[in-house]
Amino acid sequence: MRKQDHLIQLIHSLTPSEKKYFRQYISARHDSKDYEKLFDTLHKSDTYDADTVSRTLKKSKKNLADDKEYLQEILLRSLQNFHASSMPRARCFNGLIEADILAGKGMTEFGLARVRKLKKSLIAGEDSLQYYMVLAQETNMAKYNTPGGLKAEKAIKATGDELIERLKAILLYNQVVKISIQILDLSADTTYVANPTIQKKAAVLIQEVNELTRGKKLSACTHTAYHKMLAEYYLFLGVDTAMSIQHGRKALQRFEAESTAYRQFYIKDNYLIYQILVQGYFASRDYKNMELFLHRIKALISGNVLKQLQYRSGRFIFQNELLFFTATGRHTEALAYLQNNLDGYKTIGATEEDLSVVQLMQAVNLFHQQKYDDALKALLPLLSSGAPPQLPETSITARTLNLMIQYEIGNTESMPDYLRASERFFRKEKLVTKEVKLFLELMHQLCKYGNKVHAMEFQKRLEDVYAACRFELIGHFVLLPWLRRFPKRTLA
Repeated sequence: MRKQDHLIQLIHSLTPSEKKYFRQYISARHDSKDYEKLFDTLHKSDTYDADTVSRTLKKSKKNLADDKEYLQEILLRSLQNFHASSMPRARCFNGLIEADILAGKGMTEFGLARVRKLKKSLIAGEDSLQYYMVLAQETNMAKYNTPGGLKAEKAIKATGDELIERLKAILLYNQVVKISIQILDLSADTTYVANPTIQKKAAVLIQEVNELTRGKKLSACTHTAYHKMLAEYYLFLGVDTAMSIQHGRKALQRFEAESTAYRQFYIKDNYLIYQILVQGYFASRDYKNMELFLHRIKALISGNVLKQLQYRSGRFIFQNELLFFTATGRHTEALAYLQNNLDGYKTIGATEEDLSVVQLMQAVNLFHQQKYDDALKALLPLLSSGAPPQLPETSITARTLNLMIQYEIGNTESMPDYLRASERFFRKEKLVTKEVKLFLELMHQLCKYGNKVHAMEFQKRLEDVYAACRFELIGHFVLLPWLRRFPKRTLA
């Protein structure tokens, strides 16, 4: 079933140009065209059903499986040929094969010329294995083709020296990337509550990468990877959004200074830098720049043939545009955006945790429109015993919002029970933070003293706490906007 799904996915991922080339490619072949009928059938289908396809094509399942395997091979060969001239990696390996063939025919000089031409066509500053392989081929062929003399020896030595330096650059790049992956793994293990042990491990890794790169001239690849890694560290583990944005900008500046070919080849890195900056600007409340880089992501992805990147970016754009509308108080727009785009969001791989966040954001926006009954209705599925999987922050915010809604609708008799249940939940899930403690203190005061509570005092204390936080939905979207309405109701 997995192979069948892969074939359907491959067929649906083809661009119009790739489909046209595939048709031309198979028209030149003198074999049975049963696989073309299979291609047309699968192209019209959203899912693969062996029984249905077997009946449609009047084939046994065994023959159908053979045709599927053959179609997959033909499709991949067609795509290889189509992208052979446009992808640096494909040009590299095809060029090296040509050089080997020419050398085998005794035409080493011609083969060496082809390798040197290939070397010039590769991206300058690229720390990739293929560039290293081209240099290795050039060095090897030069040994057997260069006439004797001091000049020839120097030329061979220069090529060999470049080979060694390139290998060192590749190793450094790979070391930086390896540490970057470890940083991301650590950030994935963090919860809403800061974990000093994880932060200490991350700090050790940062020190290690700084030692590796100190005093060295970094290539474009390594420079971008290094500053992108630091931006991620400060964003997710170092709790310093200003430093995160600074390093993200440095990575972007070097990236954009490189050639067009380089930027196109490393388009995924470009997307990841934009993504970090969007999150950094959101965390620092700079919504103008957050919106700017969301637009840049859209421009980058439109027309990009990397379907996987379109898939990932679609989810990211939906989530962050919804956050943007909510954070800037555009609640009507947020709800309209959610209604118009939710079905599309579900089709691009939204997880149950993602959908829990979306449901929470719906409740938050309804709450700020003072539609408390609708907000509670949207929120209840997140509070039930059979609630879908949620991120820790989603769980905290859902219970915080529930207490606020209960207060607003005047459910004062049940408030003590709701408070005790929330406290038990926070302790059980180890989600008791400074913000949570202060919020619970506020709610206890409201339950006990009602209109005698000085909301402005709590607002100031909460703003001081949230000033050191990054992504807190509670402070950004729920609690502080609510408290700012209190003076108008003369609670003090």
